Amino acid sequence: MVSIAFIYRSDVLSGFEMSGHASDSCTEGEDILCAALSSAAYLTANTITDVLGVEAEISVDDGFMRVVVPKGCGEKCVIVLMGLRLHFFALAEDYSDKINLINMEVK
Repeated sequence: MVSIAFIYRSDVLSGFEMSGHASDSCTEGEDILCAALSSAAYLTANTITDVLGVEAEISVDDGFMRVVVPKGCGEKCVIVLMGLRLHFFALAEDYSDKINLINMEVK
C-alpha cells in the first residue's frame, strides 16, 4: 500500500509525503503503479526545484519521498502540486486497494 499525504499550510497546498510500495509481490522495477507514482513525484520535485528554482525541503529514501515548499512560494508551486494531486487521485480511482490518500494540515 502506498500512502500519500497532501500537506497543507493555512489551507494552501504546500507539499506531499509518499511512503510504501504498491505491491510486495513484484520485483523492484516491475511494478507499473509504483513506477507511475514515483515518476510523477520526481517530476514534481524536479519542476519545483530545477525549473522554478525554489529551495524546497526534500527527503528521499527507499519507498519514501517528502517535498514541502517554503511559505510564500507562489502560485506556480501550488499549480504544480495541484497537478500532482489530480494525477494521484485519478490513479487512486483505479487502484483504491493500493493507494491511500489523505490531507494533512501543518503549521
